[in-house]
Amino acid sequence: MNSAERILHYANEIEQEAPSQRPENKPPPEWPQKGQITIDDISLRYRPGLPLVLKYITVDIKAGEKIGIIGR
Repeated sequence: MNSAERILHYANEIEQEAPSQRPENKPPPEWPQKGQITIDDISLRYRPGLPLVLKYITVDIKAGEKIGIIGR
């Protein structure tokens, strides 16, 4: 009986999520012209209070390049 109650609750009482795609936010068909990622002087840590694990990294990945990230 508990399972039936849960199904009814999920079907009738929980607010429906927003649609996964919204036409007004869709990029134009010609986008992107060229894929490129530029990261300038980034430093990261796993969580606040821990030491930096990446320090002052600058990366420029050009269109069509393949990269691999190894490690934790």
